[in-house]
Amino acid sequence: MENYEISKHIESFTTRLIDLKDAIDLPSLIKQIDEDEKIIADPNFYNDLSNSQKVLKQVKKHKDIYEKFNSIEQEVNDLECYYQMQKNGEVAEEDI
Repeated sequence: MENYEISKHIESFTTRLIDLKDAIDLPSLIKQIDEDEKIIADPNFYNDLSNSQKVLKQVKKHKDIYEKFNSIEQEVNDLECYYQMQKNGEVAEEDI
């Protein structure tokens, strides 16, 4: 694959990542996780089992989304870094 094509794919991945960040409303998701963790830290949290299970399930779902997003973001960043290294002759294409 030519450098131009690789560059265009990386740009596309980056654009998609930005769109995904907007779609999941990452800042609100992080805020919700923080708020829920404060609720969980309350000593009386487990007094209402039904509600506590609901909150724990919600926190897990939100954390899973957050962690998956971070993983994808890191992969795109690594790809960009490897591409730049290859382009600058710091690493052979076969090693990527």
